[in-house]
Amino acid sequence: MDSLSRIDRGATWTLVGNLLNILPALLELVLLRKYGLEIWGEFLAAQAMVLVAGRVTCLGLDKSMLWYLPTLNRAQRGVRRPAWGAAFIAFAAGSAVSFLLAWPFLKWVLPRETQFDLARWVLLAVPFFSASEVFIGALQGIQKFHYRPLLRDLGASAFLAPIALVLSFVPGVGPQSLGIGFLCGHFMIAAMSAWFWSRESKNSRHGPLIPTRELMKYSFPIWLAESALSASMRSSLLLLSRLAAPGIVGAFGVIQMTWQTATLARRAFETPLVALTADSPAGVVETLYHQVIRRVLVWQIPILILAASAGGTLLHLISPHLGSVEEHYGLAWLVGCSFIATGPLMGQQVLAGLGQSARLFSNNLFGLLATLGLLYVLAPRFGLLGACLAQGLVVLLTSLLGSWQIRNFAKLHPFPGRYASVVATVLVASVASAALWTAMTKSGNLPWPAWLLGAVLIGIWAAMLPGKAFRSEPSAAESS
Repeated sequence: MDSLSRIDRGATWTLVGNLLNILPALLELVLLRKYGLEIWGEFLAAQAMVLVAGRVTCLGLDKSMLWYLPTLNRAQRGVRRPAWGAAFIAFAAGSAVSFLLAWPFLKWVLPRETQFDLARWVLLAVPFFSASEVFIGALQGIQKFHYRPLLRDLGASAFLAPIALVLSFVPGVGPQSLGIGFLCGHFMIAAMSAWFWSRESKNSRHGPLIPTRELMKYSFPIWLAESALSASMRSSLLLLSRLAAPGIVGAFGVIQMTWQTATLARRAFETPLVALTADSPAGVVETLYHQVIRRVLVWQIPILILAASAGGTLLHLISPHLGSVEEHYGLAWLVGCSFIATGPLMGQQVLAGLGQSARLFSNNLFGLLATLGLLYVLAPRFGLLGACLAQGLVVLLTSLLGSWQIRNFAKLHPFPGRYASVVATVLVASVASAALWTAMTKSGNLPWPAWLLGAVLIGIWAAMLPGKAFRSEPSAAESS
């Protein structure tokens, strides 16, 4: 099986996991409606702390497994013990940070919280999150991509929502059910990922248990980069939790969560691309990179059109308190920015696979600082829409820096083929859909013409599959 086929297989398994995640997501909507945006905002703020702290306590070892284990395989060394050693280190670091966040520093990190018991249950999940991420990275490092849908994409939400929903009916538990469900979910995922790794690596018992100097040299910049990226993605939510009421935090959290779900079509290809770049000859990487970009652009087109023609409607279905014009434009803007930045974002994964981990840190650190700066400027003036504008602008700015990195350190064209023309065409269609939705909504009517236009555009996209606009190979100018 060639590299592109293996990437397709890994991405397919990820998308399967996203489809499996529909049922837990529906149960979470029940919990959102039961507790309201205020409680949900506090839960999301505590959850953001776990995702940032968990990424920090992984110490970069989770992403490093994608490069390190293929390297050990090529050297005919064992891979079982290195993953166990890395997971133990991540768990120990996560336990220490979890204790500090859940007790001594809880009121400092989440000053607007009123549900401290809920937050404590959530923050206790940090060590389990960290250890599971290392095992998931190890499984993908040996190209066992079919575990990702179960362990990461379906993940803790498969347990969180059912457990929390049952506990919500127990007298005296109340909102704490969200935190207990979150903790139980991450505990179960950590146990399952450890068991799957034990089964898949049983024939490879050798290798260094203590991380080697080579691994630490690679993982240190990855650790800094991933910590900065995670903080950048959640800093807007955490900063809003300090500046705004919990209801606004909850509304922005739902928009951000919907946006991140919309980017799964791109992120499904990221991890397989890192692992296979690390395991491919240099001459194959450029062709692989261009082919993956074409695929990712194609599969993001209907998602952007859906967000532009019905984003506000989808948000209103999630919560009756959502769905305003500014929320519609905020979601469409975020999805559009991610679509535009597809090439540089995928190029970052190639840099990671080529061992250029140090290049990622500067990009992600810049993203973190830009997020904080833009949020302070735009959020007080434009409110919820300002937070969305800040987040989207950061995606565009970091993609510009990323395109420079890709050209200089990987010698790749960040916008190959007909990238610019396809992106421009789709953006024009999306703007027309969003304008039609806005006009109908402001007039007090159902925006069914916008839905119809979106359906027609998606129908045209389906008729053009499998991406006729991307079939041509890169020109010699692009390759140079």
